[in-house]
Amino acid sequence: MSNIKMAVRFFSIPDGEIVGGMLKKPQIRLVQAWITLHADELMADCDLAVDGKSIYKIEPLR
Repeated sequence: MSNIKMAVRFFSIPDGEIVGGMLKKPQIRLVQAWITLHADELMADCDLAVDGKSIYKIEPLR
């Protein structure tokens, strides 16, 4: 068995509001910044996924 702890948080797109889950505040701010930078790409990928199509890769926050 593994002692790995996972933190998961759910955010709405494109506003970055927290929907649920657990994540520390510094990470929340990073994710919200990434959502802000990539909101258009995230929405486009969401539409593709809903239509059953392949999504595009989005650059990670660096």
